[in-house]
Amino acid sequence: MTAGSGATPGGGATAGSKRALWLRSQLGGTRGIVLRFLVLYPAIVILLAGLLSTEFVGTTIDEPINTLTATIAARGMSLIGLSASSSGIEIIYDQRTVAVKTGCSGLELLAVLLPAILVFPSSLRAKLLGALAAVAFVLPLNAIRVASLSVLLSKSTDAFNLFHLYFLQAALVGCLFGFFLVWMRGATTWTTPGRS
Repeated sequence: MTAGSGATPGGGATAGSKRALWLRSQLGGTRGIVLRFLVLYPAIVILLAGLLSTEFVGTTIDEPINTLTATIAARGMSLIGLSASSSGIEIIYDQRTVAVKTGCSGLELLAVLLPAILVFPSSLRAKLLGALAAVAFVLPLNAIRVASLSVLLSKSTDAFNLFHLYFLQAALVGCLFGFFLVWMRGATTWTTPGRS
């Protein structure tokens, strides 16, 4: 028996190998799982991106979330001793105003994360818990991003642009990937037959 084969010295399979076998059996093997993910995930992301660009979503969903994001960011800044306030979608700090506009609400982040949760082979319970946890994770994370950008703008426009366009985008993608990996590990544990 080779190392990493998933079997214990006594001949029984480990919990990890049972999960992997069960997962493969659900979609016709590893190729089926990968193919399903590679086809469905980008299709759903593209569909959601199209929906997010509609005027209906912009006015009924995006604008209220932008206002909520600005409020949470300004209150968070106030909690740590920075005198910030919000008015609608704007955050006022240190005589500068940052507007939380389309693309800053966190909906785009959810449009990347939620399809991965929905397409990954897991139980309906795991998908629902994952989707709720994703919203609870992404919206405050985005508010922290917006607050930090407000502080950066008051210090340096160049630093604001660098962090807004590059650094924080990469950091958010890393956070989403980490969230998905943690959720995926839990989802396969919750979904595997014979596990309590």
